[in-house]
Amino acid sequence: MTTFGVELEHASPVDRDDMAAMLRRAGIDARPAGYPGRDYTRWQVKPDVTIPTSSRARHQNELVSRVLTWGNGEDLAELQQVCQMAQDVGGKVYAPRGDRSCGLHVHVQMGDLTRQQLVEWSRIWQQQQPVTDSLVRSGRETGGANNYWCRTLSDRLWDAFRSAAGTGDAQRIAHSASGHHLAVNTQWYAERGTIEVRQRDGSLNFKKIVGWVAYILATKEHARSGLTFTGGMDYLEWLEQQGFITADHRAWAERQDTGGQPSAATAHAQQVTTTAQDSLSNLRRLQNI
Repeated sequence: MTTFGVELEHASPVDRDDMAAMLRRAGIDARPAGYPGRDYTRWQVKPDVTIPTSSRARHQNELVSRVLTWGNGEDLAELQQVCQMAQDVGGKVYAPRGDRSCGLHVHVQMGDLTRQQLVEWSRIWQQQQPVTDSLVRSGRETGGANNYWCRTLSDRLWDAFRSAAGTGDAQRIAHSASGHHLAVNTQWYAERGTIEVRQRDGSLNFKKIVGWVAYILATKEHARSGLTFTGGMDYLEWLEQQGFITADHRAWAERQDTGGQPSAATAHAQQVTTTAQDSLSNLRRLQNI
């Protein structure tokens, strides 16, 4: 199963030490950490000077998850609990102000893809950029007023990424599109086998977060499947039709049905994984692989 991690940027009335202590009292392993903290076996509460604040929520907190597994019910329940606790203490995601804005950053394990699959994922993500833009807000879309920390990759950078991915050289991949100002950041590929997707605006809403992660993973499953999207319908509709994303997760990614008390979503996450694997199995059977 694919592993991932999230960074939840928000303003809070609670400082990093108190937030970490509250999480620990709830049974979640968490520690305050400086910006360079790299312990991903537990949750870290970090500072981030790019987060907009208010007099009621003046602490710039970034909740950095431990490594989570997609389809693992306990991991998703823990993510839900952290989101709810951050909201319960008064955590807020404010609209961008000048060069300050909140992002939802997702680190996804991509090191388990073959060279060709990684190249194909890059093509898919670049081609479907208009779809991705439709799922983000707060001026973080391509050419938006607040995309300083999530700029869409240029054709030149995508070409560099694909060239590096084709060689399988992890260091080349890591350096091909490396930077905290890019919507797709390859910086950590050599060290962790992950790619960071930075474009979506910040959120503490569990459903919205899970829907966004599901969309990223659906594009990964698309790349792994070998299927070609030829158009003729909405890409999200096609992903759902192929079983790469559930109807629920698609709705959450599109910011529909995301209010109220969030559900655990365990069954939905497992359904995405199982359905995608079944689809790939059927494809291979038909191709006599």
